[in-house]
Amino acid sequence: TNDGTFLGPSQIIATPVFYKGRVYVAIGQDPAHGRGKGMLHCIDASGTGDITQSGKIWSYDGLDRSISTVAVADGLVYIPDVAGRLHCLDADTGKPYWVHETKAETWGSPLVADGRIYLGNQREFLILAAGKQPKVLSKTRLGSAVYSTPIVADGVLYVTSQRYLWAVQAKRVTGK
Repeated sequence: TNDGTFLGPSQIIATPVFYKGRVYVAIGQDPAHGRGKGMLHCIDASGTGDITQSGKIWSYDGLDRSISTVAVADGLVYIPDVAGRLHCLDADTGKPYWVHETKAETWGSPLVADGRIYLGNQREFLILAAGKQPKVLSKTRLGSAVYSTPIVADGVLYVTSQRYLWAVQAKRVTGK
């Protein structure tokens, strides 16, 4: 059911991310199960064997279920949850710096590039400033939900929604 009564963070759906000798991975559940408890773990990647306790650096339980892969940049971890909140945490300690409420389910993962966070959800495509203070730079409705992760290639930002593929490139200024 989609009533949010199932409480436990129980499945790893997100892709683990390796950064500076650590692994960051979110735990959640299929969004069809509704809202519920999620968790983000930071694990020491140098251990062997059962490192359930000894390998744990920190855990963050301030998020709902998440199927998103974290983005890590400049010592910060960005993780959206299915409920539509984007969390910014210190990569070393797990301390939360901010949580931005998007007010729409978020299934995709954030992209951090050029000092910006790019993230789509069921309602819109957002661009936020990367850093320890939340700052929304842009919100754009794309005509249908974005469930994927944006990518950049050759200076072009690609965003797929349920109906469209968007390719955005900065206008090139040419001199005389």
